[in-house]
Amino acid sequence: MRRRRRMTVAALLAGLIAALFFTVGQIGGPTDEGDGARPPRPPLPEPVASTASNVPAPTETPTVKGSVRGTDGEPLAGVTVRIVALGDGKRSSTTIRTDAKGRYADGALAGGNVIFTEILKKGYPATRRRYEDGPSIEPGETLVLDLEFPRTFSLAGFVKSVDGKIVEGAQVRYGTIGIATSDEFGKFRIENIDSSVLKREVHPRLMTSAPGFVTDEKTLHLDGKTANFDDIDVVLHE
Repeated sequence: MRRRRRMTVAALLAGLIAALFFTVGQIGGPTDEGDGARPPRPPLPEPVASTASNVPAPTETPTVKGSVRGTDGEPLAGVTVRIVALGDGKRSSTTIRTDAKGRYADGALAGGNVIFTEILKKGYPATRRRYEDGPSIEPGETLVLDLEFPRTFSLAGFVKSVDGKIVEGAQVRYGTIGIATSDEFGKFRIENIDSSVLKREVHPRLMTSAPGFVTDEKTLHLDGKTANFDDIDVVLHE
């Protein structure tokens, strides 16, 4: 009786062990290749490389380039160029320096029409120009804008008496450089003055004389911030 019970218990244990091994085999899967082997897993897809078709193209900024030359046609190196453009109600500007050959190039302008240019060179008057309908900067294109920097400037103003009356026929002399005569409105203009005079430590004196008046003599303190000094008033005393 006891032997039969032991055999029954052993048979139950053997059945449990067999069932356990069968379950583990089902979970882990067969390890041998051949019939009944689990097919290999498919490889992961390769990452898609970035191409022009799936990456938005960067926004292109319109560019401007050109050269700066003096009135004698020679290129000017080390000149500062400032350009202002207006497009869609918005202003954009750029400031560039010319290279050894007087050339410049920049891509900071946001398109539109050029409305203002300024050329600066140390020791010389600035040259500024405003445009009513300036050249257009189109997206993706390069505007070629060649500029001229005058090596000369002019002096202009009015000659009046101490009581505010116009003095016609007054002779206005700027050192030994230039001379002019006031017109019927009292206005005078001395043109084509070499800008190199602004580099002098002592500037030439402006002398104005007219019949019946005491000669007026003054030193002009020219700051070089404008190409034409048009607001010089000379007052003569009798």
